[in-house]
Amino acid sequence: MDAVEQKAIADVEQYGCHVIHVMEEGDLPPFAYSVGIEKTSQAAELVVVGLKQPMAHSLINEYNRRVRGGELFEAGQTVSGFLQGFDCQLRSVDPSHYREYFGWNLRFYNGARFRVLQLVYPTVEGIWPWDADATEWFRRRQPLLDVPATGNGPVTVPVGKCHTLLWTNDYCKKLKRAGETGKPLRVLFSGSHQSQPSLRAFGVGPGDYIFVIRVEKGRMFIVAGMRVRKYIHFHSYLADVLGLDDSYINRRPSDLEAVLAKEHPDWGHLLPWGCLTEVVLGDGTPINFDRAVPPEIVQRIRFTSRRGERPIKHLDGGVIKSSVSLQGGAYVLSEESAKELMRLVPS
Repeated sequence: MDAVEQKAIADVEQYGCHVIHVMEEGDLPPFAYSVGIEKTSQAAELVVVGLKQPMAHSLINEYNRRVRGGELFEAGQTVSGFLQGFDCQLRSVDPSHYREYFGWNLRFYNGARFRVLQLVYPTVEGIWPWDADATEWFRRRQPLLDVPATGNGPVTVPVGKCHTLLWTNDYCKKLKRAGETGKPLRVLFSGSHQSQPSLRAFGVGPGDYIFVIRVEKGRMFIVAGMRVRKYIHFHSYLADVLGLDDSYINRRPSDLEAVLAKEHPDWGHLLPWGCLTEVVLGDGTPINFDRAVPPEIVQRIRFTSRRGERPIKHLDGGVIKSSVSLQGGAYVLSEESAKELMRLVPS
């Protein structure tokens, strides 16, 4: 162990983390990230892209101070107190970026057994990288790492299995009216009905990845992707995530759905619905109802099971004549099919 590694270990033991800075190189922006927070505070590591070293270092230290004080952060959260006068947003970094960005953490944790959040900041005019009026320079300066890495190199499929889960068009239209487009997918509901199948029964577990899809007029659309973090009971979701009291928790689910939809229409996909029993929490990509899968890829999609591989049924030249073979479950994709769909998620 050299002197630099010794200092990193000492910083983690004394302060809870060590900060790594990577200098700007050509068109690649500078970035800084923490090492050790997952170990010392059981919270995700943090990365900041595109800022000068003193500012990035200060932001990571502030995050470390707050998690050591017991504050909880999660993907999709808007946070204040990092940049004076501006809110920031937290995004979950996709593991396909780990090798390029987090070499120290891969060594420290002896593999990819850690989480990372990206602290995303706006311009001084309040423009975010995903806004239509964001400049190309700003987007290149602060690339969003919650979408899988693309390019000429291989696409990395997240650790675990990759599944598809079909949402109805009626549900998607309701979420679109609620303004869910562009918001990160954080929650999926698990029940006992064909429109809301038991994800656990289909073998979905922590670390698995779910492509939420819809089918309209024969075309497949990827609504979002989400890496599963954990299951929680429905009542725990109501109390601990939504912050509801017993007067809500003791209601029948069918009654509760109508009440919450009226009282909190802005909750969007966080609103519980149907005959659910469990809730799946995760870190997802921004929701997009219009991300079409090309017909040639639809034709190549294969699902795997103990009986072997199968294609999507009722296909005609890449057009889905019936979505029945996609309904009622969370079906496991072959590795090649998962890679093909992964390439489409950022678009």
